[in-house]
Amino acid sequence: MQAKSYMQSFGMFVKDSDIVAPEAAWVGRFASAVIGSNTWIHKALVGLTPEGLTRTEMSTLKKKNAHFYTLVGQDPSIEGNANVAGGEKIHVILGAIWLKVRLAERTWNILYTKGRLNYTNSSIEIFKAEIVNVLNEAVNLNILTNDEGFNIQVPDANRLSSSERADGYLRKITFRARLAGAILFVDSIEGTVYA
Repeated sequence: MQAKSYMQSFGMFVKDSDIVAPEAAWVGRFASAVIGSNTWIHKALVGLTPEGLTRTEMSTLKKKNAHFYTLVGQDPSIEGNANVAGGEKIHVILGAIWLKVRLAERTWNILYTKGRLNYTNSSIEIFKAEIVNVLNEAVNLNILTNDEGFNIQVPDANRLSSSERADGYLRKITFRARLAGAILFVDSIEGTVYA
C-alpha cells in the first residue's frame, strides 16, 4: 500500500494470522467519534490482545506506515505514525474528505433549493457564505484553525466573459485555510534536578 501511495488506506500488522480483521476493532474504536476528535492512535482496542514486538519490528512497521497493537508500559495501545499508507496523517485525510463532502453537499443544496440563481455577484456571495459556514464548522470540529483566518476568492461576475457566464458554471472559487494539526508524540523533555 505504501509503494502505491494509497492516501485513503491504512492498515494494522498482526503476527497472529488467526486474528481475523483486527482493523474492525480499530475502526470500531474511532470511526463512530465526531470527525476531528481523535488521531486514530494511542488508545486501547476491544477484543484484541497486544502483541510483543521488538524495537526493530516497530521501527520497520512505522517506516512502512503500518500500525500495530502492543503494550506501551502497561497500557494496550494502537501505535504507529498515525499515517495512511501514502504518508499523510489519518486525521488530516479524514478531515479533507469531510471538507470535500460538506462543500459538495452545501453547494448542491443551494442549487437544489433555490428556484433560480442569476449569474450575479449577489448569487455568487450565497455560495461564498456557505463555504464560510463549512470552514467555520471545520474549525469547531478541530479540522482547521482560524488563527490566521480564511482566504476565499470568488469571481467577479461583472468581469467574466459572456461565454463564461452563458455556460452556467460557477468556476474559480478558491479558499485557503490552515489545518489544525495535532500533537501526536513528545520527543524531548529536558530538565535539571538537584538536591
